[in-house]
Amino acid sequence: MTVKQMLKVQKVRLDDVFAALAHPIRRAIIERLAEGECAVGELAEPHDVSLPAISQHLRALEEVGLLEQTHTGRVRRCALKAGPLSAAFSWIVQYRIFWEDMLDDIGEKVERRGTIMTETKATTETATGTVRLTRVFKAPRERVFNAFLDPDALAKWMPPNGYTAHVYKVEPKVGGTYRMSFSSLDKKDTHFFGGKYLEIKPYERLHYTDKFESEDPAMKGEIKVTVTLKDVPGGTEVRIVQEGVPKKIPLDGAVLGWTQSLENLARLVEQ
Repeated sequence: MTVKQMLKVQKVRLDDVFAALAHPIRRAIIERLAEGECAVGELAEPHDVSLPAISQHLRALEEVGLLEQTHTGRVRRCALKAGPLSAAFSWIVQYRIFWEDMLDDIGEKVERRGTIMTETKATTETATGTVRLTRVFKAPRERVFNAFLDPDALAKWMPPNGYTAHVYKVEPKVGGTYRMSFSSLDKKDTHFFGGKYLEIKPYERLHYTDKFESEDPAMKGEIKVTVTLKDVPGGTEVRIVQEGVPKKIPLDGAVLGWTQSLENLARLVEQ
């Protein structure tokens, strides 16, 4: 397949994803499944439409890979598949970055004129953000939990697309520390980071700090990550809350990175 053909296929798939998300009921279904796997009846309950109509919406989402349906006896359950959303998100992010860069340029020009925006910009630069994600893995809780503390597993699943990871230290105990780095394949872009484990409740909860080793003031500050796991039909639900994300890192970029990492984790633990 030529590069031109590959780009054409990617565009068609992206068109299909946006077409599937164009209906408000389908978007509502995706929002509900982001909270965790559930039965078809639960998805239909909030909407004043027939069950066959809901089934048609589910098929439309399933055809583009946005969800997966399984049967447990007579009960049909659905789970969110984040891969196609990641592709759509990547397309949207580039335009958010465009507007943010444009607004930054406007802000700098206004600052040079001594307007009140100088004070506003100084305040927002120190602000931080919070990222929240939920994903269901078709694997036991023990297997998923261990992947967050095993150095070899971390090196495989944690780096986002286009990066490799090196794990220098992992002490999986309360008060223990860890240190890692992400590097692009050409080694021109490397980020070192690490932190301390604040809480380790085996197979249920993991709470730790994260901090970038950077001289850039906009990248300084302590990030806190909380990972909770629980059994759900068909696997393990994982909820991740990352607080204190530096302002310099766009939240949609952080979500995209986590989404790619969790796709890697699924491939690792669901084997």
